[in-house]
Amino acid sequence: APFAAQLNPESHFVPFPHHPSEVDRSLETARRILRERPIGAILVEPILGRGGIHIPPPGFLAALQTLGAEEGALFIVDEIFTGMGRTGSFFRIQAEGLTPDLLCLGKGLGGGMPVSACIGSHEVMAAWGDPVGEAIHTGTFFGHPLGAAAALAVLASIDERSLLKRAEELGNRFRMKAEARLKKSVRGAGLFLAIELGENGSALRFLPKLLERGYLVLPAGRGASALNLTPALTVDERLLDAFIDTLSELLERERT
Repeated sequence: APFAAQLNPESHFVPFPHHPSEVDRSLETARRILRERPIGAILVEPILGRGGIHIPPPGFLAALQTLGAEEGALFIVDEIFTGMGRTGSFFRIQAEGLTPDLLCLGKGLGGGMPVSACIGSHEVMAAWGDPVGEAIHTGTFFGHPLGAAAALAVLASIDERSLLKRAEELGNRFRMKAEARLKKSVRGAGLFLAIELGENGSALRFLPKLLERGYLVLPAGRGASALNLTPALTVDERLLDAFIDTLSELLERERT
């Protein structure tokens, strides 16, 4: 990893399982790390985002949380990419039936405004203690009025426009249409999607071509073999259909 040398030496990585056959190896790696040294917390995305939009096998996150609890490590879920309805549930971790100790939010929380939040149980948050008039934990932009107003507007819009249901339904239809038309694997949940092109680096070839057509997408996965789509939850379905048409045309041109 390009930034590995800049990380705290007490940060350790566990392979994120893409298939059920990889779960035991990932959990055993986590168990070994937790028992070799004091570890304060496990931090995980409920769906691996920039790593390729991979949904972990059923039961993995629950087992990881249990393992952390046994070894005294908090279970922190990073929902900055997946939260606020993007996957069809308000928080993706809800689809797993789990309640983390801490949950990180950002991106969609502000609907374009720079807003973030950290949510935790009373027990965990109480660890800050009673400040007794002194600010123990603060920041320059905490409670920013404009950011707070934007977050409240986003929350109201999600509820009033039934965007959780819309994200799930649009995502399901997009996957069906894209797989049928493109003959490519499409994975993800809701409007958190990846189109697997198959060849390392292939996504990079399509980014400028798609940008010329007005589509801003990202490469996904270690080998940049997939295209990552995260459209707005309010996106017009006709734009999604047009994207499939455009990508189909570009794929056909490359084949010929």
